[in-house]
Amino acid sequence: KKPDTPRTYFDGKQYAKLFTQLRKNISQHRQNKTRWVEAAEELRDYVQFVAGSGLRSGEARNVRFKDVEVASQKDPISKQTLNCLIIRNIKGKRSTSGVCRTYFSAYKAFMRCVRRRGLGDDWQTSDALIFQHYHNDGFNAVLEDAGLKFTDDNPPRKRDLASLRHTYICFCLERGVSVADIAQNCRTSMQMIDKHYAKWRDIANNENLNRNFTLSIDAD
Repeated sequence: KKPDTPRTYFDGKQYAKLFTQLRKNISQHRQNKTRWVEAAEELRDYVQFVAGSGLRSGEARNVRFKDVEVASQKDPISKQTLNCLIIRNIKGKRSTSGVCRTYFSAYKAFMRCVRRRGLGDDWQTSDALIFQHYHNDGFNAVLEDAGLKFTDDNPPRKRDLASLRHTYICFCLERGVSVADIAQNCRTSMQMIDKHYAKWRDIANNENLNRNFTLSIDAD
């Protein structure tokens, strides 16, 4: 039996560094007038879309524009009403009819894809796939340039496209989202969340343990 290991993901600072490199990658292609400008732009949106939805790589490649619905929700942090996405008919490892609700950041990436494809309001009935390219090679190149291809563990572990899904799950855990809700939204089991994510968290620094927690004895 293989020992349980944590999944590779990006923490807040690493994700910011990754996004900086994605923007730099777009700028370089534009300056050099290469034929990969659109692919570089789509890669940035793919990263933000998957890291904000928790989709598996195969699931993300199968999402059509018409599978997406825009929803509004109040952000408990900013206290503002923001847009997120409801993705239906998710086709991948677990099913052909999965559903998930994304984080707010995925909405911005999705709308950039709509504008880049020139769909306007027609995206709601479009059978076209959101992402036209398979970004494995491009993402690996960006990771190498940003110095993020390997983790700081001993021995180091490789990051890849799957690390974006892992990042979404880890961010949810850090925000205090319940394991049950994460598992349902990511089309996996609570056991898998606990085995590969939750058990590796720093419990001593987890302030969510005291969030909205009261006991009757506290009244004294």
